[in-house]
Amino acid sequence: MITPADTIRPELANAVDRIANWSHGHPQSLRDRLTKPIHDAYQRGRMEALSELLTTDQVATALGISRQYVHRLARDNGIGWHIGRDYLFRPEDVQMLRNRPDRRRRN
Repeated sequence: MITPADTIRPELANAVDRIANWSHGHPQSLRDRLTKPIHDAYQRGRMEALSELLTTDQVATALGISRQYVHRLARDNGIGWHIGRDYLFRPEDVQMLRNRPDRRRRN
């Protein structure tokens, strides 16, 4: 059986445990005590998500196509995030490009 505690990210659960065990002699609101641990958990999750993103060059290499063609596919299919002169792609975006019906096969 899954309890609500099982659905909490481990670092957030640890932060809540630390706060629950914190000395009660300090006059600090629960919000003040939770802010930093929640922010830290958010940052770790954000960095983990960013580490999975792929650049245009990485996608082009993985698919065996040019950088320019990756840009065109991104624009035409509305995928990836256009940042500056480059795009960032999720692994699901790359899989979609890999399985696209108009894919040119190289022999």
